[in-house]
Amino acid sequence: MSSCMTIYGSAAEYNNSAREELNTFKHIELGAANYGPEHVRSDWSCRWLATTSPARYTVLNNSVGYVINEAVRSQAVCQKIIFYLNDISSEGLDSAARHLSTYLTGKMERGELPNIDIAIVKIAGDMFTMPSWPMANTAHLLHPVSAPTRSIFYYTAERNQWLVFLQRITQASVSGVYIRDIDVGDLRKEMTMHRLETPNPTDRTIENLEFSLEEHEQLNEAYIYPSGLIYDLDGERRGALSYRVRYTESGSRTLENDKEAP
Repeated sequence: MSSCMTIYGSAAEYNNSAREELNTFKHIELGAANYGPEHVRSDWSCRWLATTSPARYTVLNNSVGYVINEAVRSQAVCQKIIFYLNDISSEGLDSAARHLSTYLTGKMERGELPNIDIAIVKIAGDMFTMPSWPMANTAHLLHPVSAPTRSIFYYTAERNQWLVFLQRITQASVSGVYIRDIDVGDLRKEMTMHRLETPNPTDRTIENLEFSLEEHEQLNEAYIYPSGLIYDLDGERRGALSYRVRYTESGSRTLENDKEAP
């Protein structure tokens, strides 16, 4: 049986064109186009790479590869995978979708991927203002511009928008959202890890969002900005933090009683 690779311009276009099938695995990749302003910490080592290099999509490639392995592992028969790619840049999203289609087609032709149908569905727009998301099995947010834990646990101006976004995406994804931060900072990383390591889920749950430490080596690649600037995360990968956020109906702290968070 031959596989099929199709790109859809929006979730609505996919819903109107494709027939929903059994044994379908769905994944949301947030910030897939690798678009955003550059902010460089002076204590991090950086190097440069040509903007046109396909290495710009290293994080996307690894994330998708990890998802495919998980889909095949978790389902006895996986016939189709839907990748919902989101980014604020429509132009960047077009480029990312074309790259991913070419990348996965090449791996299939070389026999490096199972013979399954793949749909790439573009969801252009600011993730913070997206009113809803398609239902999915998994979701990844790798290397966001600002660290969610820093905003939520240490009360920056972006706290509320992060809480609203995380509530929406975790209710759409069965397994919640896996996040990889590179802009936490050493001290806050240590403090945040201490909090997320507590065995009582209630102590690491805020506004129905349960945080837990989780790390996957395949998803730890250095971040490459569109311009070619690379965050070099060799050695101890200073300031980087990986965790999962899930939506829970009970055992949640409120904003009011969380004000003494470290």
